[in-house]
Formats: sequence, C-alpha cells, structure tokens
Amino acid sequence: MSAPFGYWTSHLLYRAGALIAGHLGRETARRTAAVVGAYFRLAHPGVAATVRRQLAMIDAYAGLDRPTSATAPFGHFSRTVAEFLQIAAGRGAYLLESVDAPREDRLRDCAASGHGVIFLSAHIGNWELAGLWAASRGYDLMLAVRPHPNPATDRFFDAVRRRGGLKIFALGDDQQRLVSHLRNGGVLAILGDRNFTRGGRETAFLGGTTILPTGYLRLAQSTGAWILPGVHRRPADAGPGGRVDFQDPWRVDAGEDGLDAAFDRARDHLQAIISAAPAQWTVFDPVLETR
Repeated sequence: MSAPFGYWTSHLLYRAGALIAGHLGRETARRTAAVVGAYFRLAHPGVAATVRRQLAMIDAYAGLDRPTSATAPFGHFSRTVAEFLQIAAGRGAYLLESVDAPREDRLRDCAASGHGVIFLSAHIGNWELAGLWAASRGYDLMLAVRPHPNPATDRFFDAVRRRGGLKIFALGDDQQRLVSHLRNGGVLAILGDRNFTRGGRETAFLGGTTILPTGYLRLAQSTGAWILPGVHRRPADAGPGGRVDFQDPWRVDAGEDGLDAAFDRARDHLQAIISAAPAQWTVFDPVLETR
C-alpha cells in the first residue's frame, strides 16, 4: 500500500509554513490559521463527523445547555500549529512572554523537592507552548511525544522543541531515560487523554468509554515523583499566550490499590479539564465509544 500524499509533503509544508510565519504579522497569522482550519474541516468530512459526535457526548456529560460548535476545535488546532511555526521562525518570544501562570509555585515547589514531577494534562489549548514556556523558565522538562510517521517531519518538530530547551522522549525509547530524568529531579510532561501504548485501561470517560494510559502512574509510583495536574487554556479574547493552571500535586500510593486510586484520580482530572473547555479539545480520532 502506498503512503498517503500528506506523508511525503508534510515536512515541506511545515517548513514552508515556518518561512511564511516568519514574515506575517501576528493578526495576519491568526487569521490565516483560521482559514486553514476551516479548509481542513471542509476537506475532511469524516473527521468533522467524528468531532461532532464526540463533542455531543461531552456536552451531554457536562450538562451544557448549548452544543459546542464543531468548528471550534479545528480553529484551535490550526492556531496551535501557526503558533508553533512562529516559534520555529524565531518570532514566538511574545507568545512565551504572554503566558500567565498564577500558581507556578506548585510546579516550582515540586521541582525543588528533587523527587521529579509528572505534569499531567490533555490535548487542550496549546500544550506545545506550555512546555516551551516551562523550559524558558528554567525547568528541566522532558516531553513525551508520539513520533510523526514521516521521519523528516518528526526531525523538524523535535529540532524546534530542542532549540526551546526541551528534552524529547519518543514513545518506544528506552524507559530508563524517564526513570533517570525523574530521579534527577526533572519534569516530565504527559498528555494522558490518548493511549499510544500497548497497555492502558478501558474506562468510562466523558459519557462514553475509552482507553487511557497507565504507564506514567507506575513510573510515578516506582520513582516517588509528584503527579502535578494542570492545563493550558487559550484566553477568551483570542489574545496570545494563554494561561497555565497548576492544581494540587499528589503522589501514587504503593500497591495495586494505590495504582487503581491514582488511575481514577487522573481520569477525573482529565474529564474535568476537557468538559470545562470542550471547544479546545483537539482530538480528531474516534477515541470515545458509546457505552
């Protein structure tokens, strides 16, 4: 079976996008991203149908009176890409400077403890910007990523991340790197709303069912690392930067009972941050199934 056209062209498109982003004004870049997001939605009706179905499940779960617009996640994701390309072009400093983190002390205190920190969030807002912001603040942050199927695109993404001070752990790498990083007091960023591992646990989630990863919880249990729940959200006025909210940190207790309790606590956190801002949840694969 031949690879899809986008497989071969994706890295060229991203590189071209970075060149264009380097010459566009901030407002022009934002408007251009909105147009690209609308085009992607119209060009992929199957993906749009998946987004509508999953948003309807989340709206019912959250008890929202008005349905979430199915166009919103496409706009948020295209803006995330545009902001990443601005950073790639060396014009993203204003984004990092505009991030608001009123409870950064929670991250600072966990990192200073020397036990390591697992920052747990979801595909909400601009998670790439949140990681780069933390690195710019001097935190030793490693980002767990799913490699892009095109190696050239993967190298492009990782080069931008590393220039911003991030360390990269690609799924499938030696997990001893994670253990060493945490035991040296580092921060590991995890997006726990998608399972890309061979394991995971099926669970009730956002009014349906899904499979959520469990490996990071076992990692926290074995190393004594803190679980620091949080989320990045975009501002309501569509301004730059957004806000990173850090919640109360906790640890995973010993034994299987400790893992079960930690899984439930992590799942509840993910459900809470997604149902609070479903328009910013940029997951386009069919991950929610009807119970």
